[in-house]
Amino acid sequence: MCRGRLAELEQWVCTLTQRDVWRLVDTTFRGGGVMTGNRLMEAIAARIGDAPIESLPIAFGAVATDLYTGEEIWLREGPYMSAVRASSGVPGCSRPPGTRDAG
Repeated sequence: MCRGRLAELEQWVCTLTQRDVWRLVDTTFRGGGVMTGNRLMEAIAARIGDAPIESLPIAFGAVATDLYTGEEIWLREGPYMSAVRASSGVPGCSRPPGTRDAG
């Protein structure tokens, strides 16, 4: 996932303070979760970039679950940060990708 930038990502994560972590948590009380995950995903993408999965030098796929059917979905195309976000979501905790606040 890190496109050869794992050391850079690890260095950044190791320098985060508790305050920094809290700043990355964007809470909400609408839309199927208590946090959106936008700030965290944007911070990671700013450090390692985003690219179409199909352009990565090593085959990559992420597995997510369809919340309506319970079926697993293999994500092998499109932006890899979106695939990682969909794969790492926790129902009830993080809002599903692509949902928005109502009103």
